[in-house]
Amino acid sequence: MPSFLPDLIALLQRVHELSLTDAELSARLDALTVHLPAAPPPVAPAPPVETKPVAPPPPAEPAPDPVAISKLAEHFRAGGAVALTPETPTVQLSRVPTEATGWIKRLDGKDRLATWLVRRAELHDSDPARVASGDVDRRREAVALGGDIARLLDDAPTEPSEDEIEAYRLYAGNCKATARAVDLLVRQLDTTDDEAGLLQLLAESLSALRYAARTALNGREDADQDTIFSWLKRRTSEARVFVRRHMRLDDPAEPEAWPDRIRRIEAFAGEPETSGEDETHQRLFKRLRYHLKLITRTPTVDHEHDWTKVLDTITELVQTGLPPSHAGLRDELLPVLEILPEREFSTEIGWVLREIDRFLESRLDDDLDEDDEADWPERTGVVAEAAALMHGRAAVLIGGTRRPHAAEALEAALGLSELVWVTTREHQSHTAFEGAIARPDVAVVLLAIRWSSHGFGEVKAYCDLYDKPLVRLKAGYNPNQVAVHLIEQASGRLRDA
Repeated sequence: MPSFLPDLIALLQRVHELSLTDAELSARLDALTVHLPAAPPPVAPAPPVETKPVAPPPPAEPAPDPVAISKLAEHFRAGGAVALTPETPTVQLSRVPTEATGWIKRLDGKDRLATWLVRRAELHDSDPARVASGDVDRRREAVALGGDIARLLDDAPTEPSEDEIEAYRLYAGNCKATARAVDLLVRQLDTTDDEAGLLQLLAESLSALRYAARTALNGREDADQDTIFSWLKRRTSEARVFVRRHMRLDDPAEPEAWPDRIRRIEAFAGEPETSGEDETHQRLFKRLRYHLKLITRTPTVDHEHDWTKVLDTITELVQTGLPPSHAGLRDELLPVLEILPEREFSTEIGWVLREIDRFLESRLDDDLDEDDEADWPERTGVVAEAAALMHGRAAVLIGGTRRPHAAEALEAALGLSELVWVTTREHQSHTAFEGAIARPDVAVVLLAIRWSSHGFGEVKAYCDLYDKPLVRLKAGYNPNQVAVHLIEQASGRLRDA
């Protein structure tokens, strides 16, 4: 091989990698390779001619090898799929890094904080005490999550303008969409047949987040957006995946379209299962429905065997590729959340319950957007009954992550003086909740079992110690559902108190 050819191959290889994320460069390469020469036809060797030996000439630079050049042309026409030389190293792909879970947590935290800044502006004049308490909670969470989250709170004006409030709304929505895209990436990167489509959704989400962040953060970049985008560029280059849109600054995605992006992300997650062609999943769903039917037919009977089958089947469904957000699986489980047994769940079941949590949260957000929170206490008789028991008293809610809309809806619907929402973390000790439970103004403790780590049931020991009724929640934060549990599990003790 001519001595200059390895350098030429390396140069053209780099140009090709850049073309994967630059449509204009890719088009120019396509046009150029048309003019590269094809491999010459084989030529029969000439008969040998006897000559007298002569001294060898000094070494000279070999002429360009037309066969090697034609291989380069073939390489680029095939999109880089043809091996150039036996010495070409194997590309090591950038798998999803371990810090992806941290990206999701911080993006979720930014979503909650930006949402709070919108709500804080609404409460600034009417309820300064709640604003001060909310700021303390948000700062504690921001410090725990790390990254650049706390700066969002530090830089927020006390009385933001309408434009600034709208910027926070857009930033919250795009953080939410990007968190969903990264979550989808973590679960499906190594199994999807459409990696380009998956990475395209991530690129679009990151592009929109970039522009939403610059407005909400006073011109600063979002650190997680920048980190995730750097990983995305490496992945597209090393895996030779061409993402056509939103990889350049002059091709931004619309920040206002984040709700549609979330819908498309959820649709992408459900695509492999909607065809009805997966016999394994059909068999597992049939088993799941059979045991759920036995459970719901006689809910007061001991169904330990059936619940074991149900939980094992859910785990197997996710392990065999069913997205935890699958709508069919969610629809099967929603009716039985109230009677879900308390035990330590598998990681896969935790994913499924988290997706159901998100679904219930989105429904609650829709309710709050459409209705005045002040109307909550009058919605049903059971809410009015619960409000009569809880009016002017405080409650502790343990489980999940504090959501401003849900907390404020519960406070308004039940007439609470305060909802002390204790955010939980994985493997957190139940002793961390004693201070909140011991407060003299707290009348009841609500335990969101679905979002609780194993062992949180021991909170009951503190409830007994401080003579506080413990109410177990299993189906979300909707005030109607919470009111039903309050009446069923604690009405007698609340009336006596």
